[in-house]
Order: sequence, then structure tokens, then C-alpha cells
Amino acid sequence: MTCVAVQDALKAALTPRRQYLFSTPVTLRPDLDAACDLHGEQVNHVFALSRADFQPIVNILVQTSRTPDGQLRAFIKARDGSNAAESGTSWISSRYAEVYVSVNEGVRGRGLGKSVVSAISNQLLERNKMPIYVTGTSNTASRKLAERLGYRDTGAAELTGAMSLRA
Repeated sequence: MTCVAVQDALKAALTPRRQYLFSTPVTLRPDLDAACDLHGEQVNHVFALSRADFQPIVNILVQTSRTPDGQLRAFIKARDGSNAAESGTSWISSRYAEVYVSVNEGVRGRGLGKSVVSAISNQLLERNKMPIYVTGTSNTASRKLAERLGYRDTGAAELTGAMSLRA
């Protein structure tokens, strides 16, 4: 698509000055800049995990469950009953599934995130799904977590953030 075609598509689909969340290939950045104001944009790298590269972690504190819509979850509870660390799937397709992780700031650096991501990754690989892990370029801790489990950078990158069409 040319820059003009992208601009025309954005003008046809979006209301000016209204904010929208977006996720797009990094290569479309110039096209977005030509028609929209971008806010809080971030470049994310896409990691993938093969069964051969997987370095699993077993942690007896990890509990697993499924959400009502069938997504996978793994978590470790804190003493107060809240989740100290949680991982799960954002979406699952016939071949792939995107994995997310969230670790409370006070317990970071203890391997809890790695434990819950390992549990989800293992469940996905057992179901013959390739786990996909997306993290910001500047999030070194998250990138290292993925790499320690055997995830490899695919070379793909996405641009995410909020945008509003100029009037």
C-alpha cells in the first residue's frame, strides 16, 4: 500500500481527533505519521519458542487455570492472596498463542515471572501450539526472561500505541 492509500484508508475508517489503540508493522510508521498524531508509541519485538529450545522451570507454587473464554492462566499467589506473578494467553489460534506476563514490582528478580511463563509455554507446546512472546525493545528484563526459557527473537517488530486522525 502506498502512503496515499494508507492515509485514505485511515480517513475513511477513523473519526478525527478521537483516540484509537493500534498495532502495526514498524514499516507503516511513516504512513501513520503522515495522517495521525501518535501517542505513547513503542516498538515491540516478537519472540517464538520451539519445543527443541524450551528450557522449562518447575515451581510447585505455580497454579494454573482457564478463563471462561478458554485462555490459559498460570499464577503464583502472594501472602495477601493477590497474584505476585501471572502469565497467560492473550489469544490462541490453530498454530500459535501469544503469552503475556505480569509480575508485581516488589517481587521482581526472584524468578516468579519465569516460572509462570514456563508453565504456560509448556501447556502450549503440549497442545502443539507455538508460544509467541511480544515485548518492548527497552524492556530488558522481559527480553531476558524470554531468552532464558529458550524463546528466540524472530526479527519481526511491531509498533503499538494510541493514535488520533488529524482534522
